[in-house]
Amino acid sequence: MTRRWGAIPIVLAVVLTAVSHAGANELAAAARSLAENVLGAGSVTSLAVADRGATILIRWESATFRANQALEALREGLVAEAQLATGSILGRLHTVSRVRFSIRRAGELLATGENSRRGGLRLTFSDSVGGGTYVPRAAAQSKSRSGGAGSTSY
Repeated sequence: MTRRWGAIPIVLAVVLTAVSHAGANELAAAARSLAENVLGAGSVTSLAVADRGATILIRWESATFRANQALEALREGLVAEAQLATGSILGRLHTVSRVRFSIRRAGELLATGENSRRGGLRLTFSDSVGGGTYVPRAAAQSKSRSGGAGSTSY
């Protein structure tokens, strides 16, 4: 009789882990759907859920990249797609507080970054698109007013 009671915590742990895994799969599917609604079907190449559902890690193929674009237009397009794709996830999935991402084109890294409820969008461009960091002007101005380190924005 005591052997049966000893197995209950193990069975309960397995069941809770399975439920948690199913929840992560549903969250990942929802995040993928939201991002692909903005970027286009099949553009998300990798997506994972971390921090018990608080963070989405996502990689996608750029929807706006054109090799013949001027550098400024290319960078504006990358910022726009990052804002729209990550914003759609944060706007609809309230358990998610941060989206970390990378944007690629034909395997080449174009940009990495993060969008969060607290800090907003931050984007770092690869050298192939001019390098540097993008921080929205409002966020950069509020940091400089509060005495924090200044950030560059273009």
